[in-house]
Amino acid sequence: MLKESVFRVTEVKKVSAGRPPVVDLMANGDIHLVVNTAAGGTAHQDGQRIRRGALEYRVPYIATVAGAFAAAEAIACGPMEVVPLQEWHRRPAA
Repeated sequence: MLKESVFRVTEVKKVSAGRPPVVDLMANGDIHLVVNTAAGGTAHQDGQRIRRGALEYRVPYIATVAGAFAAAEAIACGPMEVVPLQEWHRRPAA
């Protein structure tokens, strides 16, 4: 379903599924967001390597389909502003 959206989506191979694996693509700067859902007999080992690669190469990582849809919806809303949590909970001066 994400492929049908306005985002450019490319399926890539997991670590155990052949070349080029997703971690190599992250290292090359070819991947900007990872959506990895567990499937198959090597999902645990692949997941560990993919999470480690995402952390090492500073690539955002999403592990659920629901999370992917939420992220896509937020990105589609346009530019975002980063606001410190303290700003949201700032109490008015007495």
